[in-house]
Amino acid sequence: MLNQTKFFTPAEFRFKRKIIIAGLILLLMLAEIGVGTEQLIKRPYLLALPFAPLFLMGLSVRREWGIVVLILTMMVLRFGFSTGTASVIPLSLAFSALLVGLWLVKMLLNRDLHFLPSALNLPAIVFLSIVILSMLWSRFFLDPQVIISDKFFNVQLGTIGVTAFSIALTIFCFNVVRDLSIVKFCYWLLVIGSFWYLFWYFIEVMQTQNKDLTGNVTEKLELNIAYLSRIINAGGLFPMWFCALTVALLLFQHDLSRWQRFFMLLVLGAWLFRLFALTIARISAWLPAVIAILVIVFIYSRKWFFLLAVVALGLIILNYQYIYDTIVVAKQLEGTLDSTTSRDKLWSQAFKVAAINPILGTGPAGYANYYMTYYRDLALSTHNNYLDMLLQYGLLGLGAFIWLGLSIIKELKNFIKLHPAGSFEKAFTIGAFAGAIGLFPAMWLGDWLIPFAYNQTISGFNYTSYSWLFIGLALALGYKAREKRLVDEKQARFIAAGNRAAGEEAGSVKVE
Repeated sequence: MLNQTKFFTPAEFRFKRKIIIAGLILLLMLAEIGVGTEQLIKRPYLLALPFAPLFLMGLSVRREWGIVVLILTMMVLRFGFSTGTASVIPLSLAFSALLVGLWLVKMLLNRDLHFLPSALNLPAIVFLSIVILSMLWSRFFLDPQVIISDKFFNVQLGTIGVTAFSIALTIFCFNVVRDLSIVKFCYWLLVIGSFWYLFWYFIEVMQTQNKDLTGNVTEKLELNIAYLSRIINAGGLFPMWFCALTVALLLFQHDLSRWQRFFMLLVLGAWLFRLFALTIARISAWLPAVIAILVIVFIYSRKWFFLLAVVALGLIILNYQYIYDTIVVAKQLEGTLDSTTSRDKLWSQAFKVAAINPILGTGPAGYANYYMTYYRDLALSTHNNYLDMLLQYGLLGLGAFIWLGLSIIKELKNFIKLHPAGSFEKAFTIGAFAGAIGLFPAMWLGDWLIPFAYNQTISGFNYTSYSWLFIGLALALGYKAREKRLVDEKQARFIAAGNRAAGEEAGSVKVE
């Protein structure tokens, strides 16, 4: 009789799978040669199409590992899909929609649609509801003088999609991710990506300085080095998240090896040098990172916090003129502080438009139309995420968004207490808590948490999603710890009840 258990061994399956994949790729290449369209030359990523079915099958079994693929699409695979407009749908956004969609479809097919109870659920639902309601409201109460282009509806749909999938990414993470190795893998991808980016960035800076002195650097070499540094997407709040998570892990995780600590300190020092020595004029890059680090140090030791504050104050006093010239004078020259495009003039203009529809705003991306009608010569974005929310979704939308942000901070703060001291989980959660606090000043300074359609476009999701991803991973660790504690408490109550029953039974026997 045939032994069915040995008929199709894992080794044979892997071998046959490789043969099938190789055959599919070969057929694709032959079809390309036969048709002669040269699409593979123009779009080499089409070679990944034969892997798509296997990849989707893998995601249906282990959805949480899709997070690792997602962070790779954010950091490295930054191409997008054309929408027929100036904006493209980034691969990271499309993949986020795929992850969330597969998760929801599977729950619906199993007739088990449920979400973990969380302080984030209600404010997230309220905020997204206001976003949709604001779109309808703005159409019904549109200023008759404002002209809307034919493609504006697509712009609004893109804005709603980016907003919804940003928040959904966090909710997906804490509902699905339970494997600690995934969180660690994502962090070390952050470290390795930072090392690659900073290594080539510093070479680019040195080559530029060498060219200024000698003029011997060729343009081709400059382009190659610039390309290598920009392989990694380190935009937006990427440096803040690296600094916050790394400082927290260095201070609170006890089982790091010496080599791990050395490598983390090396990359951390490089980032701090990059932020404070090379790009100090960009306040929105270093101030959120400083605030996050101060929060972590304050949690670690009040004494070290006040010592660090005194040292920082002393450095500012000693280098006052340099800091003033580098930040204030530079901002005046670029027009941020003193010109027709200064922040105070842009914000004053924003409040005037916000007063038109103060409750529900002008709708997703809607204030751009008002600007083009009434302020065509100064139709610039606010460079302030709070004003963006106020203009687009009114006081209700801004209030709901702040409610969501405060709920995230409160939830992370509560989860810090659940993790054992010295663990990766506790350290990572402290870093995410500090990073979430750093988001609030970052949004005021112009680093978007949700990209504005007419500024970064929806492609900005590539770097704004870092914040939603790492917050979601930290919350996932917290919910896992909470579930474990509930199970332990239930077992303890069960054992205690059993002991009481045994004691009562022994007492009754003794009486008899």
